Amino acid sequence: GYAPRAPGSGGVLNKTLLKKLGTVLAELGIRSERLLPTKAVCDVYDRLRLSAVALLSLQRVAARREQELRARRAKLAKAEGNLARLRDGGGTGADGPAAAADVGRRAK
Repeated sequence: GYAPRAPGSGGVLNKTLLKKLGTVLAELGIRSERLLPTKAVCDVYDRLRLSAVALLSLQRVAARREQELRARRAKLAKAEGNLARLRDGGGTGADGPAAAADVGRRAK
C-alpha cells in the first residue's frame, strides 16, 4: 500500500504514527476505501494526511516541551525552597552561607 512520508523528512512514517493517522482520519469520518480515486480526491486526501501528520508531530513536540517545563518548574521550586531555608537561618550549620552572613554583620 501507500505509505505517506513525514513532512520535510523525506522518510516513510513509522507504524505508530501511521496508526495515529488512521485514528485521526477515522475520527473525521474519512475512509480511504470509500473514496473514488480521482486526481483531485487523491490530492486533497494527501494534503489532509500531511496536515494530520503535522498536527500529530506538533502535539508530540508540545507534550515534550510541557514535560520539560514541569521539570524546570519543579527544579526552580526546590531551589527557591532551599534559598528560603537559607534566609530563615535553617541552613547548613556554623560553617554555611547563613553563618558567613552573620559574621559579616557582626563585624560592622
